[in-house]
Amino acid sequence: MGADITWSEMVSADGLVRDAEKTGNLMRFTVSERPFGIQLFGSDPRIMGLAAGKAAGFEPDFIDLNFGCPVRKVVRKNGGASLMRDPGLVGEIASEAVRAAGSVTVTAKIRSGWSAGELNYLEVAEKLVNSGISALALHPRTREQGFSGRSEWSRISELVRVCPVPVIGSGDVFGPRDVLEMFDTTGCAAVMVGRGALGNPWIFNRAKRLLAGRDDPGEPRAEQRLNLMLEHNGMMVQEHGSKYGVILMRKHFGCYTKGLPAASTLRRKLFACNALDEVKEIIGEYLRSA
Repeated sequence: MGADITWSEMVSADGLVRDAEKTGNLMRFTVSERPFGIQLFGSDPRIMGLAAGKAAGFEPDFIDLNFGCPVRKVVRKNGGASLMRDPGLVGEIASEAVRAAGSVTVTAKIRSGWSAGELNYLEVAEKLVNSGISALALHPRTREQGFSGRSEWSRISELVRVCPVPVIGSGDVFGPRDVLEMFDTTGCAAVMVGRGALGNPWIFNRAKRLLAGRDDPGEPRAEQRLNLMLEHNGMMVQEHGSKYGVILMRKHFGCYTKGLPAASTLRRKLFACNALDEVKEIIGEYLRSA
């Protein structure tokens, strides 16, 4: 659908070092997903170094260190955005990971800081650059904000001006024109799309057309959205089994159907499904009656 780079889910360094089978499964990828990065989180420099060495063995194109995740269960273990409170430790972790990864490129993600009173992203970025990372993504919200409020793109601009490695902009990119605006207003080297791609993978190719000076084809039709949703669900079933693959798709059903006529009724029916055939039947009925 046009994405230039993809990442794995967040992989626990502790779980990876213990050789947990479930953790290893999170790092599997196909050739079609390249360039592909394995995303690690953890708080112990030694463990993160060991994990980076193991991740490098999967031959990703890069390893990404997550110092930005605001999720409570990650922060509670002093991972993700929790580490924004300790720039020195961030630097130690990154140094160990870069050393252990060998020839595999290492990047990092950060937030603006822990809270509005602790905006230390420039200090953390300096520690990371000194550790040897090759690129840095900034989501310009604090951990305290989570995903509320508006992300402060001016902080990305500020980081771009002083950072000697490529800066990736993140935050509030929900449409193709947001991609152009972030490039134009921040001068970042790349734009990261997270929540904006849920149920909307067309955003990548649409943004690329605009960047190339071509027309935006606009929002996909209902049939396109629902057919891709079925394809996505089929892949989930192949990966996780019939019932669980459909259950895991429920959060995506809401995203794919957002804004469609009678979407609430359609979602209610889809959320009750336990098999892919049921999903196909409901989508078929919906499209025939549209």
